[in-house]
Amino acid sequence: KRPKTTRSTAIPDKDAQNTDHHQQLVNDIEAADPYAFNTSLIQQRQKAIDNHSYRSAIQSWRPDSLQQLVNAIKSLSENKSIVDCYWIIFYWITYNIEYDAVSYFSKNYADQTAEGVFRTRKGVCA
Repeated sequence: KRPKTTRSTAIPDKDAQNTDHHQQLVNDIEAADPYAFNTSLIQQRQKAIDNHSYRSAIQSWRPDSLQQLVNAIKSLSENKSIVDCYWIIFYWITYNIEYDAVSYFSKNYADQTAEGVFRTRKGVCA
């Protein structure tokens, strides 16, 4: 039978300071915009996510240039809420751009400009 071991529940001062600092950062973020994730925004976001016509339209796009993409986004976003506009852009990126893990790990980054990422359909967040 193993002897029982007891763990100290005391947090070293350095860890306590880090925890306090982290909590202060969280409080600062929350205080910066207390309405950032209010019920209305959450409902608007979910409505945009659930909008299958957005997905169908975006998946059908075959832009040959960034300008064609911008025009398609503007057309679909016309008279839509800001949440819808952001979701349309987000969805196009997630549907069309993949993370370039090979470039990331080899540290050999291809052209990471908007035009370069658009052309290769790959990007690195570095």
